[in-house]
Formats: sequence, C-alpha cells, structure tokens
Amino acid sequence: MDSDKVLVMDAGNLVEFDHPHVLLQNEKGIFHGMVEKAGRGTAEHLHRIAAEVRQLLFSGFI
Repeated sequence: MDSDKVLVMDAGNLVEFDHPHVLLQNEKGIFHGMVEKAGRGTAEHLHRIAAEVRQLLFSGFI
C-alpha cells in the first residue's frame, strides 16, 4: 500500500488507476473490493496506511 499509484486491470484492460487512498474511496471499485475481501482487520490497516502515505505525499515529506 506504500505506493503513489495503483493500476487495476480486468481482462487485459485498464479499469482503475490512481493513488490507493483515492481508489479506496470508491466503494464500488475493484481495488476497494479486493482490499475488503482481505478481511476487516487487514482492510482497516490498508486504509490507514493509504491515508497516511497520501498525507505524507501531499505534505512533501516523500
């Protein structure tokens, strides 16, 4: 989750591409669904990491 962009493909086609935090906000998105299928605790952890990394990116720390 420590990435600045995530690319999601379906049947060889690009379907989602953005910062993980942005993709996780789309509850109907494929990336969001994959994260949620990992289980509640894991999903919460990944949501938190994505939000923290986004904050660091926008604050100029990374």
